Parts: sequence; structure tokens; C-alpha cells
Amino acid sequence: MTEPLPSLTEAILGASEAAVVVADAKGRIVEFSRGAALLFGYPRAEALGRPAGFLMPKDQADAHARALERIDLPGASRTDRPLERKIGRRADGTVFPIELSLTRIALGQGSGWVTVMREEHEEDARTAERGASLLASQRLELLGELASGVAHDLNNLLTPILASVDLLDGSALETEARIDLRAIAGAAVQGRHLLRQLLYFSRGHDTRTEATAVDQITREALAILERTRPPGMKLKLETVGDLPRAKVDPVQLEQVLLNLTSNAIYATRDQGDCVTVTLDTVTLHGATRDMLGLASEASPGGQLHSFVRLRVQDQGPGVAEEDRERIFEPFFTTKGDGEGTGLGLSVSRGIAQRHGGMLRLEPSARGACFALYLPVADTDGARRPAEPKSTAASNLRRVMAVDDDAVVLRALSRLLGRLGLEVESFTEPALALAYLTAHPGAIDAVLTDHQMPSISGMELAEVVRRLHPGLPILLVSGLGERALDSTGRVDAVLPKPFRQQELADALHRAVRAHGLSAAAQTSV
Repeated sequence: MTEPLPSLTEAILGASEAAVVVADAKGRIVEFSRGAALLFGYPRAEALGRPAGFLMPKDQADAHARALERIDLPGASRTDRPLERKIGRRADGTVFPIELSLTRIALGQGSGWVTVMREEHEEDARTAERGASLLASQRLELLGELASGVAHDLNNLLTPILASVDLLDGSALETEARIDLRAIAGAAVQGRHLLRQLLYFSRGHDTRTEATAVDQITREALAILERTRPPGMKLKLETVGDLPRAKVDPVQLEQVLLNLTSNAIYATRDQGDCVTVTLDTVTLHGATRDMLGLASEASPGGQLHSFVRLRVQDQGPGVAEEDRERIFEPFFTTKGDGEGTGLGLSVSRGIAQRHGGMLRLEPSARGACFALYLPVADTDGARRPAEPKSTAASNLRRVMAVDDDAVVLRALSRLLGRLGLEVESFTEPALALAYLTAHPGAIDAVLTDHQMPSISGMELAEVVRRLHPGLPILLVSGLGERALDSTGRVDAVLPKPFRQQELADALHRAVRAHGLSAAAQTSV
């Protein structure tokens, strides 16, 4: 047996209420405090010389011994170890949670370990869980802050890239140049897509549902992807019957569409020539709805519920059986290194569930088929005509553009010029306000960036609204449309980066919203 410690140390440990166990380099107990004897129910004399692992169940003891061996490797830390949670075993065979810390010490001619232990009570465990939850929440909050900053800067970089793609006349270019232009557009769109996913995952956004024409949003999303698809691949849209509007946030619906269709294009790129998006309406009995996991706001199980169903079918290899249970997990991806983040399906399912719908993998004879279910907004199921595409709001002639980034401002101004508008552009908000004051009635609408060093776009909008209440205001933001509380201060928000048609549509929304607001104020 290893020689016991000096008598003074023995006396101290013999009187100590703390559970202290000292073991030599081979893990044999050389000292056992009074507190350890009380905690485990073994007299000191019975514990001395035994392997320390006998104080734990066998699986815990083996794992603990392997951990000590790894710590004892050359170059491993020999300082105090952090607190660990283990399972202890008393003399009567009962097991209980313990919390312990290990410290490496010199022991005779060699070394050993001092272990200080205490029983972990239920309240301790709850406190630890709350601490871990708080830490995870803080990390997620930090991730959100970092993502916001990165998104703003990268969206500013992507804005002139996408604008330049739209400004170049692809039809006048040679075949190789058109292929290069398509590649540039594809990379920029995918970058935008990834940034929006990161913002949604790390920060989340308020869901603002409205009666939305799903077929219109789908056509717009497919148009975005049209320039990014591989040469020879087709994107096909099929609509079955009269399609009612769905109760959904249109911005988040586009996010899901881009996620699903991008995945389908990736899966099909080597094995097929077509990705098919199908829209129809399904009516489900309450029991079927519950089986599919489709939430309902109200209804007893026997009632019928209508959903707009959107299916994205690819011609790829399908989803392997072992991956089916994990494909909706955050950060899980079957793509190669650098080709995917594993956020797309997780974010998309979260969006669907927030709307009282569901995203699921459905049986398919070939490839993979993902189906999105969204609650119907209109109880009568009647189809409302989609708003026509706008080039720019017809009553606009001259607009003001404000952005502190000269490269972004130039791209924005050129796109506005392409829409047939005259543009007064400013990198300094103060100069823009001075121009409005000096030239009353000369400007029909104001477009302003959100994050600027002197004053923010929202602050600029408040001044414009107060001094020039007749001007529609469009806020252009690198933080995404839902990351801002813009209610009542601007008429519309356009997230960066954007395409020419998206800019035209946003201007149309701003003019229309401003007109409705003015009409409402007049009627009061």
C-alpha cells in the first residue's frame, strides 16, 4: 500500500466536513476525509488502498479512468480541472449525482490527484441548467449581433454586383460572356440567400401574415433563380385549379421557396434536367391534419381544413434512409464541404410552423419531394387577381436617393435611371434635406439607406415626414426587411441586395402605401 500522508494532513482531513479524496498516480486512494466517509458511507480504513473508481458505477469509473489517462499524456494540462458532473455510488449501492474538481499534486516521489466532491441536489441541477440556457441564449444573441454587422457590410458589397448584372444587356453579349454573367448573378443571389438565412436563424423575425397570392410569390422566386440555374436545366411551375390566397408572410414565403428550389437545383444538377414546382389546394380532415403535424388555430378534430400546398420535386438521388430523421436539424447537411450550411431546411420548417403549416418530405418515385402546407386565408376560397408587375410607380418622375456608400449609390441611381426616373443622389443626408428645402415640389419620392454615419435612414425619414409630408419614403436596408421597426415612419422597406424589378416593386409599394395613408388621414 502507498504510504499515507503526513499526520498533520491526516488530522486536517479527518476533521474536515468536505468530501476530499486523495489518490496516487495509479488511482489508489491514499487519504479519505471525514466528509467523504459521510458522503459515501465507507469508513476511512476501508477506503484506503482501493481504486478511486469504486466510488462510482462501473461505466462512470471506466470513463473517469480513461479521462485521467488522457490528462496524464505528455503536454496535457496539469493545472486545476474544471468542475465535472458524475454519478457517485454509496456503500449501500444507491447512486446519486456529484460535482467534483480535480487538482494535480506532487505526492512523494511521484504525483497524484486531489478530488473535492459534493452531492448535487435537484436545485443545483436546475441552477446549472438555467445557467447553461442563459449561456446559450447569450451566445445566440452575440451571433445575432455579429450576423447583423456582417450582413450589412456584405449586402452593401452584393448590391452593386447584382445591379451591374441587371444593367448589363445580356442579349448583346457573346455566349461565353453570358455564361459568365449568369455565374456572377448566381453567386450574388446565393450570397444574399445565405445572409438572409443567417439573419433569420440567429435573430428571428416577426411573422406578419397577410392574404398572399402564393403563385405570384412563386413566379417571382423562380425568376430570381432563373439566372442562376445550370445551363440546360428547366424550372417548371404547375398550378392545379383555382388557387386561393394563403395566410402567410410574403417575405418569409419567398425565403422558403428559394431554400427548397435551390436545394432541388443542387440535387438535380448532375442527374436530371428539370425541377418542378407544383401548386394546388388540399382539404384535410382534422385527424389527417394532426397526423401531418399541421397546427390549427381553432378547430375540433372532426372539421375540414384547407391548405395551399406547394411541392418542389427534383430528379436527384433522393434522401438516404439514414438521413431522413436528420434533414431538418440545424447545421445538418449532405452537401460537400463549403457547399451548404445546413440551415435551409431547418429555417424553412420553422417558418412553416410559425404560420400554422408544415414542411415535410413526401414519398417520391424519383428524387426528393418537399411539400409546404400553408393555411388558406379566404374562407370562400375565391382567387384574387395578382397585382400587375410594375416598371416604376406611374406618377413618379424625379426621385431622391441617399446612401453614404458612393458605390452603392451609383448602382442605385443607375437602376432608377433604367426605370425611366430622374435621380438626385446624395451621400450626405444633410445635403439631401437642404436640397428638399431649396427645391419644394421637385422630388416625388425619397429612397434612403438605413445605416449611415451621420444620421440613420429612419431619422432622416422622420425629418422628411415632418417637413415634406407628401413624399413617399422607401427605406433601403442591409439588415433585411423584418429587422426594422419601420411602422409609420417609412412607407416600404427594400432589403439589400436587390434586383431591378424588386426595386421597381418596392417603389410601387411605397407610393401605394403612402397614398392609402394619406387617404385614411383625410377621411378622419
